[in-house]
Amino acid sequence: MYAPGAALACRATEFVFKVGKETGGKKMESPHSLKSNEMAEVAFQPQQPLVVDSFKNCEGLSRIAFLDGNTAVMLGKVTGVTRKSDM
Repeated sequence: MYAPGAALACRATEFVFKVGKETGGKKMESPHSLKSNEMAEVAFQPQQPLVVDSFKNCEGLSRIAFLDGNTAVMLGKVTGVTRKSDM
């Protein structure tokens, strides 16, 4: 995952929902996988400390990208943050 000023590994912990051609444009709750050109809400857990913020608080700190080599495979924005002290 690449965020402003950081490049680190992270783990997808939950697929909340997805919308795409396969779902007929409707929201599918708790999907088991994602495919190309689908939109989804996914919860991620970074493997190292990371500084980000939600999109409504700071657009610059909320943009993220996931790369495979030099190719972007997923782009997104942070919609919510759970701080380590909140866990």
